[in-house]
Amino acid sequence: MNQKCSIFLFFIFLSIFFVLTSCGVNDCGCVSFSKLNGRWQGHNPDNENKVELMISLSEKNNNIDGSGNLNLMYKGIRYENVFVCRGSFVSNKLNLEFIGIDSIFYEGILLPTNDTITGYLLVYSTKLSLGLKKLK
Repeated sequence: MNQKCSIFLFFIFLSIFFVLTSCGVNDCGCVSFSKLNGRWQGHNPDNENKVELMISLSEKNNNIDGSGNLNLMYKGIRYENVFVCRGSFVSNKLNLEFIGIDSIFYEGILLPTNDTITGYLLVYSTKLSLGLKKLK
C-alpha cells in the first residue's frame, strides 16, 4: 500500500509539473513587467515645428500597444490628435505606428536607468527630435 501511495504521488507531481511547464512564454497570460509599460511625456519646441506627446504604452512579448494625445505644429499647420498605436520593442529599440494618422511614426531607444526614451518623430519623412520621460 505504501508503494502504491508513492507511485500515485509521483504521478500527481509529474502531472502538475507538465501543466506548469506546458505554458510557453508567448502563450502565458502573465503580466509583463517591462520598463516600457506606463505613461510617457515629451515635448520639443522648435523654431518651425512644435511637438507635444503624451502616451501610455504597454509591452508584452516585444509587441507594443498604446494610446495618447499628439499636438503638433508642422510647417504652420496645427494637428491635434487622439490616437492608438502599435509597434515593436527589441533590444531597447522601439518603433511605433500611429494608427489612423498618415505618415507619422516614432522611433527611439529606451534608457531604462534614466526612465527616458531618446528618439524622434517622423512626420512626412522629416525627423523631429523628441525625447520622452516616464511619468511616475
